[in-house]
Amino acid sequence: MESLVILRVILAILAVGSAYVFVRRAKELISYLQICEKDPMDRTSNRDFRIKETLKYIFAQICSRKRPYTAVGIMHTVIFWGFMLLFPTAVEAVLRIIFPHFSFAFLGSFLYGLLTLLQDFFAAGVFIAIIAALIRRYVVKPERVENHWDAPVILGLIMGVVITFFGMNMGELRLGHEALRPISSLLLGIFGPSTETGAHALYATCWFLHTAILLVFLPLLLYSKHLHIIASWPNIYLQNLEGFKQFRMDFENTEFFGVNRVDQFSWKDLLDTYACTYCNRCTDLCPANKTGKPLKPGKMIQDLREILLEDAPKIMAAMKDGQKPSPEEEIEGVEPLVGRLLDKDAIWACTTCGACLHICPTRNEHPQKIIQLRRYLALMEGDIPEEMGLAFRNMENNFNPWGVGFAARADWAEGLDIPLMSEKGEAEYLLWVGCAGAYDDRYKKVMKALVEILKAAGVDFAILGTEEKCCGDSARRLGNEYLFEMLAMENVELLKSYNVKKVIVACPHGYHVLKHEYPQYGWEGEVWHHTEFILRLINEGRIKLKKGLALKTVYHDSCYLGRHNGIFDEPRKVLANVVPAEKLLEMPRNREISFCCGAGGGRMWLEETIGKRINVERTEEAINTGAELIVTACPFCLTMFDDGLKNKGKEEEIQLKDIAEIVREAME
Repeated sequence: MESLVILRVILAILAVGSAYVFVRRAKELISYLQICEKDPMDRTSNRDFRIKETLKYIFAQICSRKRPYTAVGIMHTVIFWGFMLLFPTAVEAVLRIIFPHFSFAFLGSFLYGLLTLLQDFFAAGVFIAIIAALIRRYVVKPERVENHWDAPVILGLIMGVVITFFGMNMGELRLGHEALRPISSLLLGIFGPSTETGAHALYATCWFLHTAILLVFLPLLLYSKHLHIIASWPNIYLQNLEGFKQFRMDFENTEFFGVNRVDQFSWKDLLDTYACTYCNRCTDLCPANKTGKPLKPGKMIQDLREILLEDAPKIMAAMKDGQKPSPEEEIEGVEPLVGRLLDKDAIWACTTCGACLHICPTRNEHPQKIIQLRRYLALMEGDIPEEMGLAFRNMENNFNPWGVGFAARADWAEGLDIPLMSEKGEAEYLLWVGCAGAYDDRYKKVMKALVEILKAAGVDFAILGTEEKCCGDSARRLGNEYLFEMLAMENVELLKSYNVKKVIVACPHGYHVLKHEYPQYGWEGEVWHHTEFILRLINEGRIKLKKGLALKTVYHDSCYLGRHNGIFDEPRKVLANVVPAEKLLEMPRNREISFCCGAGGGRMWLEETIGKRINVERTEEAINTGAELIVTACPFCLTMFDDGLKNKGKEEEIQLKDIAEIVREAME
């Protein structure tokens, strides 16, 4: 009895210390976020949906089981639910420091019996999952898993919680406590004490260790990567619900653009670092990383957290009258982020494909951080690759990245009898041609096919001709926000002047910009990608197709059409009207985990000199399916596959077409 009193005193002291360290560290971490910039996004709208998403991601663990990590996700789900079910036991153990006989048995025999039954099975599942995690981490050693100091410590503590849980149960069962615990009963028969004295000793020892481990585990969470257990809840709730888009910069009220110091990020950017699980799935799916570029999205988030923890106290110490130093002001001991967080090759390597956004279990937002670094290099330093500077000048002078004279923008339409908005005045639909449709010789054929489809269906449409300018997608993704704003504002004024309400776009990048980012500048309307619109025409019976394409056909999901806008089924349904089911193939990386063609994020205009070319990697994957025809729905993807097939010497063997071309041929 005296020994139990001593144990309770020790645990009481440990509990007070644990609570103190936890609260102090929590206040410290929150204070670091408070010195960061405001977030431009409304992260509290649509409360009910946010609650549902949070519950779905936390309790259903849906993201942890996304392809291609289903098996590992199941293991994590078992550990999570094991912990959730063991939480009442943890509360019992801690409260028994003061109230020795506290128990949740007051819930009633049914509920308490169900709880103890589930606890037993899930605790056993956690034990097996921890063994599997240790084998995977230290024997299998997958490339994306990095061993931090806290990994074995946390896994060891979890194992200790489970072992002591079963020890307490065995002791209580031997002492005559009735509970529905089949696994514990089985263990009691094998390892349990045979005497009452032994049972008391086993229970007391395991209770003490169980409670001590929990009290050590609690503050340790805030010092380890397992901070995500706490931070993921608010991070998921506050996730971006508006799709992948950047927000307008305030050119009038600031002279500093982009980010080159940690506090220049928004508080949400830094909350991401607290929520990171260090699973590195983002890195594993990153096309730049997979082809040998020096970009690791996961490591970027993790390094940003370390930089925050290192720099925030120095920035706070330099504050005067509650005001932090200006962005241009140097702070002792605080180094610039460019070259420290990411080097320039890594900053320009990102294709903004969104694979990292899709797979992150805590909804971290990686590309936005890279784009903010790009903004700094482009707008503050003018430190950009030479070919990027050429693309920018072309967009400034001729309103297209190719640099072809803007007066030639409508030349592709000669002889097609396409009405111009300036002549017609208004039309139900505006066909947004885009720079590729106007200037790229290969994609002009796609636009002509699309025009013939629209005419055959009796669609009332017109084009802007030479009045249309580059949508600005590449400029914005590459960090030249000033150039994007110039193009966007001029295009928006043009759309409003013609009272355009509905737009058809063939390029997913133009589709994304018009649909998600032009509303920031005052224009909103229906925006249709041509695959969506063609499917609509088919369903309405406005065009008739013959199903007779006998080639083995594989479709490539464009990142900006698929992951960023959720258009996966529409292109496949269009193809299903032309290609027999047995001829339709899929690449191993398809739909949400599709592999980028390499042209997104403005990479279309940059040389790829490090590692393997992304488009070659993707082309090889398409070739390996045995396809005789590769189908795309994006001008950038079409160009990248064309180059990839030439690189592999397969341009004569394998056909490459846009969906519009296939539909046009099937109409004949």
